[in-house]
Amino acid sequence: MKIFLSVLSDPLSASSLESIQRLMGYLKRSGIHCDLADEPRWLIDPKIRADQWNHALRSGEYDWIFDISGGNLANLCAPYLDYSAYKASKCIFAGFSDLSCLLNAVSFKTQRPTLLYALYYQRNLNTILELLHIHKDLIGLTNQSKERDIPKTSCRSNPLHSRLSVSIHIPEEKSGFSMDEFNTGKSLGGNIRCFLKLAGTDSFPDLTDHTLVLEGMGTSKYEFLSLMEQLNMMKAFEQASQVLFGCFSKIMQETGREGYEDFLLWAMDYLEIDIPWAWTDQVGHVEDGKPILLEA
Repeated sequence: MKIFLSVLSDPLSASSLESIQRLMGYLKRSGIHCDLADEPRWLIDPKIRADQWNHALRSGEYDWIFDISGGNLANLCAPYLDYSAYKASKCIFAGFSDLSCLLNAVSFKTQRPTLLYALYYQRNLNTILELLHIHKDLIGLTNQSKERDIPKTSCRSNPLHSRLSVSIHIPEEKSGFSMDEFNTGKSLGGNIRCFLKLAGTDSFPDLTDHTLVLEGMGTSKYEFLSLMEQLNMMKAFEQASQVLFGCFSKIMQETGREGYEDFLLWAMDYLEIDIPWAWTDQVGHVEDGKPILLEA
């Protein structure tokens, strides 16, 4: 098992790099070969950062590429990624936060899955190992997705939901969110601000019949309303079949966990967005956050 750690968004801070190096040590002691991108603290040239990602793919050596960065710069790399190399590979690309724009673009352009997952937020290291070792199952899921005759409601086996399941809260006032569709269907999205970087580009994915997953870290209540209305004007909620809200950290800090659902109920009514939805506090900028498979 070999993994490559890319840095496609902002350069790492000194403390973040130290944390990643400790994690690499643990992975190596667990028998996982782990390579880190060059100059993770200083390199900001998007062509060079993308070329490191491309080289890792073209080498055919890696089972996983985990991006360990976040912030603002990920979309600068989008024009330079080798999408054909990812389409031809058996590697799974994972990332989080600012990487939401690239994860969705890569999945849409290649019709292969990517993974919304923050390696750097994991404290239960055994869970990381469990995820790494279901790589073949995810490749098998990719092959299932290529079968045109399989309806979206078929009970294909998604190893993430059966082994690393997300606890979801469905509000009593708003019925209609389908756990079966979430477990057996397809999802797209991620960080709401970073996902919207794809708006107006040829990389924004078709959301038809998908669960749209949305989360945010520093998003205020007003920003939430603004970004949700942007998606609304783009007809995103007419295409998607349902919405899963992850943790909007700043809002949940203000409302508390008990008031979070009340805020979402109010916001959806205020914006007059009529779509089945649910929420979870296990997806987002949270410790030991659960992975979400993104499939265009």
